[in-house]
Amino acid sequence: MHNILKALVIPGLLAVPVFARDVPSNVRSLYDSIRSSGSCSNVLKDGFYSQEGDTRDFCYCGDHLASDGIIYLQGKGGQLVNMDIDCDGALGTGDGSCDSSTDTQGNTTFRDTVQSYNKGIDDLNAYVHSFVVLGNQGSKDGYVEFDPQSVGIEPLSIVAVVCADKMIYGVWGDTNGDDGLPLIGEVSVSLGHACYGDAVNGNQAHDANDILYIAFTGQDAVPGADGAKWDSATFDEFEASLQAQGDRLIAKLGSGTGTAKAKPSKTTSTKGGSSPTSPGGGNGSLNPNCAPGGNFDLAYFNLQLPVGGPDIIKSKQLQGCGGYTGDTFFTDKSTGEMVLLAPGNPDLTGCATTSGSAHCRTELREVVKGSGANAAWSPKGINSLTVTMKVVTSDDGTHGTAIGQVFASEASKPLAEMYYSPSGDIVVGVKPDADSDQVVTKLGNVALGTKFTYSLNYSNDKLSISINGKATALDTFSWDSPACYFKSGNYNQGKSAASSEVRIYSINVVHS
Repeated sequence: MHNILKALVIPGLLAVPVFARDVPSNVRSLYDSIRSSGSCSNVLKDGFYSQEGDTRDFCYCGDHLASDGIIYLQGKGGQLVNMDIDCDGALGTGDGSCDSSTDTQGNTTFRDTVQSYNKGIDDLNAYVHSFVVLGNQGSKDGYVEFDPQSVGIEPLSIVAVVCADKMIYGVWGDTNGDDGLPLIGEVSVSLGHACYGDAVNGNQAHDANDILYIAFTGQDAVPGADGAKWDSATFDEFEASLQAQGDRLIAKLGSGTGTAKAKPSKTTSTKGGSSPTSPGGGNGSLNPNCAPGGNFDLAYFNLQLPVGGPDIIKSKQLQGCGGYTGDTFFTDKSTGEMVLLAPGNPDLTGCATTSGSAHCRTELREVVKGSGANAAWSPKGINSLTVTMKVVTSDDGTHGTAIGQVFASEASKPLAEMYYSPSGDIVVGVKPDADSDQVVTKLGNVALGTKFTYSLNYSNDKLSISINGKATALDTFSWDSPACYFKSGNYNQGKSAASSEVRIYSINVVHS
């Protein structure tokens, strides 16, 4: 959580040991280009403060989301954000620098996931773990919310922090609540010490808006249970365990725009660190005893089923741990995954199809959160659907199972339809207009049964789709800003009677 702190810019040498890593050349170029740009063009969400007394001119920026698979925090007039200090989590014994904090919480946002790693720790420790606070969640009137998962940032994924002419690796470990202003720019006290020494503590922070926080999209950025030394005894030991994976992510920055890749960063420290372990995958914390609505925010969706007239389950019926489950839509009792099954060819299976379709589906259809009315948003704004899923069984249709759509409301046609084939090929078909056949573009390949993240983005009248952070820009041909909505799930296009199976780990919608 974000403390309201007495801010302090800290000059000179400091008493405690200071971790130092050279800023790679491509990161330095990125830092300079962001500051020289003045302000963000692709604003994912704005209306935030960097500190009390600021104007609400700070935002989550996606200018490099398509090209480099990253987001960062930015202000206006060449400003970035400050560095506030977080003392949340399982502090245990430390150096006492959090004793002065007036807003310490006993747990961090992803405590359950940390516990699921079975590494002998109850939660992140702000004295040991280098973590960054990202995202804003709250229910108070006027509080501005943003969920980084909506653009593909995964919990406990690596974040690079550029501060005091050095670069430090951390993880996304906590979120900002609505106990105060909607603030951004905060790190664990150990990361703050690595930047600015012992003068930062639970009640003092770095005031200047010159800190760059780089968050990476996709599963490639998630260390998981075995990709970091979660049971480290010291900050240096934990941070060093992130370096190998962090360096690989950093080396890719600029490759989307032709900038030369960086060499691995050089690290120096006054304390010995452990050798980095190889990165692994990580699961979020899902309750296997809840209906899907208890694990996922289904306030944005109705559910279309392959039975009945066909049947539609309204958003309100889906929500909560006791929400709807059925034969084709349920929670895996071991993993908590959302399972969506869809029958094959209706001529062979007798499944029910929607009007205008020859195929059956178990598919989420976007609605307006709160009212439940059918969504119909303008592509001139910011619109994204980000889903982490795996396809267990694909259908045997021409391109495979449809797993995501951008649907044109008035034309009642899919403007863009994304498919997953039995061989793992992921393609998208974009219709040049409502009556034309789809123009098909390959997006990538993910082996059957392998978890991946896709993001459908139709913002500022530009359509793109990313697979595990790799974005592909797509032509929308003659479409002129049609009102649209998102769909996601399992739309079986098969020729045989064979069913298809999709499992969802996270699903997030953003509009602004």
